[in-house]
Amino acid sequence: MTVQSNGYNGLSFQPQQPGQSSQTSVGATILPMPAPVPRIVDRNAGSTCQSGPNIASTTQIVFAGQQIALTACIDAPPGAIVAIQLWSLAQGTAIGGYTIGATSGTVQPLPNPAAADYTFYWVDSGPSRQATITITLLNGSSNAATVNFTVLGPTQVNMTANPGGPATIGDVPPLGPLPWLQFGTFGVSSGIYFSGSGTPPQGSNGGFVWVQLIDKDLQTLLTQGGLQTLCATWT
Repeated sequence: MTVQSNGYNGLSFQPQQPGQSSQTSVGATILPMPAPVPRIVDRNAGSTCQSGPNIASTTQIVFAGQQIALTACIDAPPGAIVAIQLWSLAQGTAIGGYTIGATSGTVQPLPNPAAADYTFYWVDSGPSRQATITITLLNGSSNAATVNFTVLGPTQVNMTANPGGPATIGDVPPLGPLPWLQFGTFGVSSGIYFSGSGTPPQGSNGGFVWVQLIDKDLQTLLTQGGLQTLCATWT
C-alpha cells in the first residue's frame, strides 16, 4: 500500500533539513477482516436468528428418527461478504427424509449443505454426533460453529419368527388344484408368527412398525421328469 501526502490540512510540509532525504517509507501489516463465529438455532424449538438461544457448543439429546432442523445465523460486520457457507455432519448415518407411498418408500438425500436451513434425521443411535456450519468470507478468512448430539435409540431389540406349523404340501382352494408348499393351514392359522421386542429410550413415545422387505415370491414346481413349471409370482 502506498500513501502520498502533500501536507497537513492542505498546507505543505517544511523542507527537509540539510543532509536529510526528501522521501521516506514505512511498512504496515494489513490484516483481513476476521470472519464472525456463526450461531446455530433449533427451528423445532421455535427459535429464529432474531430470537432463541444459540445451541452451538452444546450437547443436544435427541432420538433416532427425530427431525433435526437447524439454522445458521451469521452476524457479519459491515463490509464483510460471506462467500461460502457449508454444513457438515460427523458420525452416524443421516438422511434427508423418507417419502412413503402406497406400495413403496424412498429415502431422501441430505439437503443442500450451502443453505442456511439444514434439516435431517439420524437413523441410528450413538454418542458424539456433530453438525458443523463453516463460513468463509470473500477475503478468505473463515470460522465455524458446532453443535453436538447424543442420539438415543431402543436397546435389547429382538425379533423371532416361528412357523405356525410344519411345512406341508397341499392344495390351496382359492388357487386351484396345484400343490403348494405352505406353513400353517390356509384360512385357519398363520404360516409364520413374527414377534418383536425392545426397550425404548427414556422419554421416547416411539413404537414398533413392521416393514415388508420382500416384494416378490417366485414359486416353481419340479416334476419327476425334471421339468420346472412356474406356479406363481407375487408382487
